[in-house]
Amino acid sequence: MLDQTKNKMAAALLLGMSERKRAESGEYTREYSDDDILQLLPEDGSPVTIPEILETSDIPRSTLNYHLNRLVEVGKVEKRKPSANVVLWSQID
Repeated sequence: MLDQTKNKMAAALLLGMSERKRAESGEYTREYSDDDILQLLPEDGSPVTIPEILETSDIPRSTLNYHLNRLVEVGKVEKRKPSANVVLWSQID
């Protein structure tokens, strides 16, 4: 089993991929901080959509969505849904 793990890691390194880091608890560590995500939103609190954010970022859509929802839960970001197909995100002062 150890040889298989070493082979997978070596293959990943050869392909330019890295293993995601895990905390001592075994959970994956976050690749983006709250500040990284907040910097993608206008400081003046203007609402933006995820597609607008993605125009200036290379963060995967699902990762961005996850972090924005988490920031809503802790009270740093507001999420509004003015229509069925539009979600607006804005920084809270």
